[in-house]
Parts: sequence; C-alpha cells; structure tokens
Amino acid sequence: MKLVKLIANLGYGSRKDVTRLFRSGRITDADGEVLYADDVVPLETVRVDDEPLDPPPGLVLMLNKPLGVTCSRKDPGRIVYDLLPPRYSVRTPALSTVGRLDRDTSGLLLFTDDGPLLHRIISPKAQVAKVYEATLAQDLRGDEGALFASGTLLLESEKEPLAPATLDVLGPRHARLTVTEGTATDQHYCCFPIFLLYFGVLIPRRPPCPSPTSCSRSRTTPGPAWTATTAASRS
Repeated sequence: MKLVKLIANLGYGSRKDVTRLFRSGRITDADGEVLYADDVVPLETVRVDDEPLDPPPGLVLMLNKPLGVTCSRKDPGRIVYDLLPPRYSVRTPALSTVGRLDRDTSGLLLFTDDGPLLHRIISPKAQVAKVYEATLAQDLRGDEGALFASGTLLLESEKEPLAPATLDVLGPRHARLTVTEGTATDQHYCCFPIFLLYFGVLIPRRPPCPSPTSCSRSRTTPGPAWTATTAASRS
C-alpha cells in the first residue's frame, strides 16, 4: 500500500489532504528528512509534524472509561470516541468498542479495528468472562450469590433465563460479578432488580483474550486515559 493511502487510512485526512502534507514537507522520517508520497520506508520511522504515526491496523486500544460517557457513535451526549484523538474516529478499518459499558459504568473498555479479534472476544460462544465490581445502593440480602449461580433468573420480556454467573461478596454493599454471557446481557445483569441501584460501578480487570498475542492487559488509572497497542507490541 502506498504511503499516502496508509496515512490517509489512519485518519490524517483524505488522500488530497495527505498529499498536501507531503508537499509542505510536514511528513518526514525520524531524522527529519522530508518524505515523498511514493517512498517506501518502515512505518515506525515516519513522522507527521515531528510526531510518530498512529499505530497501523491491528490496533487494540485500552480506555479507562469515565462515568457519564456512552459507548456509541450517535448518542447526542458525550461518547467514548470524544475521549480519543479526532482522527481515530475516521480510521479505516473503523475502530470499534469491544462490547459496551453502560453510561453509568466506568472502567476498562477495549477498542479494536481487528474484526476477527473483536468477534472472538464478544461472541457468546467464546465464553470470555467479564468481571464487574459494584458498589450498591443498599446492603445485600445474603441470597444473591445462589440466585445468580442458579441459571434461573429471567428478565422481564425475555423467554430464556440468564446463564449462571458468579457473585463474590466483598462487603455489605460491595460485590464482584463474573459473567460469560454476550455483551448485551452483561448490562442486564448489572441492572437486575436484586441489586436495586448501583453507584460507581467499575471494571477492575478483564481476563486474558482467547489468544495471548492478540490482546494486552493494563492496570487502569483514575480519570480518562487511553493506551494503544499494536500486533507487533503484543507478540
């Protein structure tokens, strides 16, 4: 693929926009030498305005999602893509969230442009466990662990019961829930009436991806922060 097209696919502009960047000398190598659109050079040596290129396709990005932000591209309020550099929203292939976190949920959220990896993680058949840690509005009754493990919980308007889940009680109003259902059902678990109302729900960790070389884990830190990884850095 020509360098001009690759840079355009990373969201730096249309091919015409990127061509103008080349003509104005804003695209260089690591030593500051001006590059041309038909040059063939290692991507890691390319600079735009003296800054390294964004990671190429095969990207996995880790975001510490704050409360009040929606996992959507069309929501009228704040969305997770607003927390990333604007060009990340126009990359080709597109960057997608790996599952969703509710607007009132904070914690680790993954993005990727790797379609097969996305499917392996979010497909119900993959049985990838998701771990939620929650602070509750009132004390637990004591029977919630057995109820979640029973596999008999049925949501309103649903015909199939939720799959068994593991509830670890960490305190009178503090619990950790591990589920393996599809992403749409994950939030149903968290909103189930047994737990009444949640405050400050977060995800402290996510288990390893199905392929050790396909995903990277990171300890999340307070406040919105993101980290990008590439296929090369994960191998």
